[in-house]
Order: sequence, then C-alpha cells, then structure tokens
Amino acid sequence: MGRLLTGTTAASCWCAWIKRAYGVSLPESEMRTLLTSAFRDKKDTAEIHTINRLIVQGRMELEETLMLWKGPSHVNNWFDAAQAKSSAEVAPPSFLDDFFAGKPSAAA
Repeated sequence: MGRLLTGTTAASCWCAWIKRAYGVSLPESEMRTLLTSAFRDKKDTAEIHTINRLIVQGRMELEETLMLWKGPSHVNNWFDAAQAKSSAEVAPPSFLDDFFAGKPSAAA
C-alpha cells in the first residue's frame, strides 16, 4: 500500500473519506473524538511487545478500512460500540448500581 500518512491532517482526511465511503452517520468531529479516545485508552501501556503489537494492529485496521476490505457494518458497529462505551463512562450511577454496590441511596 505504500507509506501511510500520519498526523492530525491525515486523520482529518481519513475521517472525511471513511464517513463518505462507509456511510457513517456521526459527524467527523465525533469520529475523531472516538478514535482519539481509543488511542488514549492504551496510553499507559509500557511493555514494548504490547506496544509493537498495538502499532501493527492499528496499521492493519487502517489498511483494511482504506482498501474497503471491511463492510459498512464493521465500521459502523465499531463507532456505535465506541460511542456506547464513551457515553457509559459519563453516565452517573443509577439506583440499581448503588444498590448492587451496597451503597445507601441518595434519596434515603
């Protein structure tokens, strides 16, 4: 495939192209945010073998996406799962969460 572009400008181009090619319904800014958070989730990785594996996997995923080897459902499902994960992290604990954790409810 040749040399892959890196950096924020390349990511912006890829997000725009992926949005059009795969019919992703999210705005490009949200797509970039989800991709950035996926990278930042792994920022504390310290083992060199794990880092190398993550780099190779990331490049393979990018190549598969850019070469249209993935179907639209694969890409859209990844963004849906990433969006659900990010919204679940922000959600405040519910009554049942407190109940199962053995905490007294705020209403009591």
